[in-house]
Amino acid sequence: MALYETAHPAGRDHEYYRSLADTLGAGKIIDLGCGTGLLTRTLTAPGREVIGVDPSPHDARIRPPPARGGCGEVDRR
Repeated sequence: MALYETAHPAGRDHEYYRSLADTLGAGKIIDLGCGTGLLTRTLTAPGREVIGVDPSPHDARIRPPPARGGCGEVDRR
């Protein structure tokens, strides 16, 4: 997972989706096909629940969310 995320770091698309979620005041986000959870983790914010869903049991092992202005919650399925 770390190797994949090193080769494919968060980019401008992540900035776009975070901004969209903030603008819409999203309280719950479901990331379908979340893979390693890189985008899923960056979408966390205080008061927001983020659910990452992926059919691969290997990809759905999501690390804890990064510190992004406070707490956040990620539920992986």
